[in-house]
Amino acid sequence: MFYTATGRSGEPNDPRDDGTDISYEQRLALAEGPTLETTRDGVDIKGVWEHEIILTADGEYYQTQEQAGEGIIYAFRDPWYFEDPDSGCQYLIFEGNTPVTDDESACKRQELDSGDYTSGVAATGAQFNGNIGIAVSTADDDMSEWELRPPLLDAVCVNQQLERGNVVVVDGSYYLFCDSHKFTFPEGLDGPDGMYGFVADSLRGDYEPLNGSGLVLANPEDQPFQTYSWMPVPYDDNQVAVLSFYNYHDLGETSLTGVGDLPREEQQAKFGGTFAPTAVVELDGSSTRLVETLGPGFLPAACSNPPLDSA
Repeated sequence: MFYTATGRSGEPNDPRDDGTDISYEQRLALAEGPTLETTRDGVDIKGVWEHEIILTADGEYYQTQEQAGEGIIYAFRDPWYFEDPDSGCQYLIFEGNTPVTDDESACKRQELDSGDYTSGVAATGAQFNGNIGIAVSTADDDMSEWELRPPLLDAVCVNQQLERGNVVVVDGSYYLFCDSHKFTFPEGLDGPDGMYGFVADSLRGDYEPLNGSGLVLANPEDQPFQTYSWMPVPYDDNQVAVLSFYNYHDLGETSLTGVGDLPREEQQAKFGGTFAPTAVVELDGSSTRLVETLGPGFLPAACSNPPLDSA
């Protein structure tokens, strides 16, 4: 199991004790050891987990927390295992931030065929520098050995946070997905809390934004934070099933960053804290279409279920 480790041993766990901030340093970790046992009555995980830090930000491809300073949200997290069907290589895809040097810190206007898409941006690249990172396994039989590689995608001057990056391969095309927030776009750019996607002809190909803008799924305007953490997994032919969690509802004019200022009881009353309905999205080249909505937390089976009378 791959996961994100935060903080370090021996540091204060509660800032209310002595006024010291909680440590949020993020590293990628591996837990292994137990066995998985399945019966007609359920699934059991038995044994003792052994934990190991396997990747830390290098300061070259991926910004360290020290380099980030007082940024919006530091990121080196969300490991997603992916085996490339073309090469057979094993990868971890994750969320990071791109280090930005002083001479690159000012966001300058960038011309695209569609026009000037960063006009009016007043922030710096050091503040809005999200990326989707990748590491390659260097030992097929040892999941603790990984080597960082340059990011698959970066959003310097465009967005600070590209969460939960993952790849789905459909008909030879590589679909790269991530989640992002409205508040992680700089001034002059606007996008909703939503799932964004890109497509290329190979894992390290030239990714093109889906639907022209990259936006695949978003919350309704009157409930901008009702779901989050969309996770697409292969479903049927050229479709993906997108899981997410029920986040916050009925916030009115309160932004997501302002939830912490609400009374505790009101925060709890407005928090979903469970699975949201699963959305089925059809992929067609560089276009997507919402096909149907399934039950909350629906997860497609990885293989056909055996008959009930089989061993």
